[in-house]
Amino acid sequence: MSEKPIKPRKDAIQERSKFTVESIYEAAVQVFTENGYTASTTDLIAERAGVSIGTLYQYFPNKKAILVGIWNRGMEDADRGRDLFVNRFKGEGGVGPTWIVSIVKGILEIHKRAVRPQLFFEEVPQPDFIKERLLEKESVNIRAFRNFLEHCGTNLRPQRLDLAARVMYEILERLIHRYLTHFYDELSEEEFVREASDVISRYLFADEKA
Repeated sequence: MSEKPIKPRKDAIQERSKFTVESIYEAAVQVFTENGYTASTTDLIAERAGVSIGTLYQYFPNKKAILVGIWNRGMEDADRGRDLFVNRFKGEGGVGPTWIVSIVKGILEIHKRAVRPQLFFEEVPQPDFIKERLLEKESVNIRAFRNFLEHCGTNLRPQRLDLAARVMYEILERLIHRYLTHFYDELSEEEFVREASDVISRYLFADEKA
């Protein structure tokens, strides 16, 4: 039996089409969040988006294709956010502990759109191309962290930059993912950024606090 298509049927080019697709994405996030992925249906998503089921099927063959589209959108946002930060980093230079707060804030903003689809995928198997994209993103982000560490000067505590970049990445990924999915309502973003920045700063810099 052939696998059902899981990618969007067509790209939204015209402004009206883009608006329709965005409406479907936003509705799907709400429906998935309220009901869980398994219990959600395309009918519920179409109703929440204010479009007919026929219109929804013009763009998406099934709900998994919608989920993949949401995930892709989040990853594109993440890539743009990372590139903007890297360009700012290259332009300003003079990095150090005070940059940690900016890094944590930036990564948190990126994850706020990207993490929900990852949570929904816990209910369904991830397609291979998404697993590959996640591994690629991980490698790119770790290289970006290593580039940051190379410019931190003699105050940097770890000696092995490759390892330090990996540890920094893993700590932030897990802290932010857990924050957004398990205790976002219990702790303000300002408090989270402060605490997470302190953890990273203490790991990277001798006798420093963000």
